[in-house]
Amino acid sequence: MSKNIHLKLFIYIFVCVFTFSSICIVDISAAAPSEWAKYEVNEAREKGLLISEIDGKFVDNITRKEFCKFIVNMLERTIGEEVKLTKKATPFDDIKDLDVTKAFNLGIVKGVSKPTDSQQLFLPNNLITRQEIAVMMMRTARKLDALNLSDYTERIDVSGQVFNDQKNIAKWAIDDVRQLSKLGIMKGVGNDNIAPLGNTTVEQSILLGLRLYNAYVEYINNPESKKSKRSRVKRGKIPLLRAPIGSGPIANKITEKEDLSIYAEKEFDNRDSVIKKYDFKRE
Repeated sequence: MSKNIHLKLFIYIFVCVFTFSSICIVDISAAAPSEWAKYEVNEAREKGLLISEIDGKFVDNITRKEFCKFIVNMLERTIGEEVKLTKKATPFDDIKDLDVTKAFNLGIVKGVSKPTDSQQLFLPNNLITRQEIAVMMMRTARKLDALNLSDYTERIDVSGQVFNDQKNIAKWAIDDVRQLSKLGIMKGVGNDNIAPLGNTTVEQSILLGLRLYNAYVEYINNPESKKSKRSRVKRGKIPLLRAPIGSGPIANKITEKEDLSIYAEKEFDNRDSVIKKYDFKRE
């Protein structure tokens, strides 16, 4: 009798331990990015591009709200300051979110109108399509150009660019899809197809955002490019897991006082006041 009780107790403990271990393994696996995306996801995390809303959801398809928050953070990370709202009230009837409102103020999103009434909707929980992503990203790139007086998006020639599934691209998205593809940010899915109506996983979205971030930073730091003509080195309060204060690539591009003097001479009207403002130490 005693042996049976001990045997049953052993089996019960074994089953519990095995079940708990399996659950833990599944959770860890679900929270990790795919093998092919690990390097870029880690790079995005190191550069402050990853936000808490999508962290750990890498293989899930991304929603309109999530991508909007991600791309606003990418813009703030690039300029090194928080976006200030000109209109604090949300324009949409189906969501009240600070980042979505910022994106609207920046001209990155416009929302959709219901044909039956005057409601302005954002459809935050809808899965975003690749053509919607292209539009949001190109609007973000143009906003970066406007903020920094650069011409990253102005040099794109999309003449002759055709996709095999181009008939599936909406008229309002075709130019942005072409431009983002031409910039090398959004690549096709094979056989010259761009899959405009397809959805995108979180990890794929992170790669797209990282490509735009890296490409723009490289361009703005290129001496041959038409760089920024005014300083974006400002102080702002950026939430945790968002852009560090005053640490955008434009703010960080100078680390030595000697280099700052050269940069300030080209970029600012009053070189000496800029140099005195910062006490740069050799790294």
